[in-house]
Amino acid sequence: MNRRQIGIGVATALAAMTVGFAAPAATAAQARTSAVSLQTASVDEIEVNSHATWVAYLDSVDGKAMLADAGLTADELAALRSDDVTTDAVIQGRFSALVKLVKKVKGCVAAVKAGWATYKTWYNAKVPAAVRWAIAWASDVYTIYAYIKSHI
Repeated sequence: MNRRQIGIGVATALAAMTVGFAAPAATAAQARTSAVSLQTASVDEIEVNSHATWVAYLDSVDGKAMLADAGLTADELAALRSDDVTTDAVIQGRFSALVKLVKKVKGCVAAVKAGWATYKTWYNAKVPAAVRWAIAWASDVYTIYAYIKSHI
């Protein structure tokens, strides 16, 4: 299996997961409630239940700091904010942004090289809650791991 085939497989899996995670839509009342709860809850306490909740987090102080540190391109930032779950460019931009967020954390490559069990332990201990939250919303841990492993 070459890198192109792996990339196509990863993009396909990401598209399927994104549709599954992003399909539920919140009403305006739920979005307002979610935005208010962001002001009083920590990232670990927030349940990602809508696109509006996600965008509200990105607009928060913690969300802005997370994005500023990642060095994302304009396309990747737009993809993280987009509610489109069908366009390949958005799906790929979102996935690329999530990979950058994980790789930014110290020890990522060493954990990937050590294998899945080590990576999972490292991920739970070292990756900031906000990044784990973003991955839970738009992808999954193993897909990120497999992609990084195929590119090191």
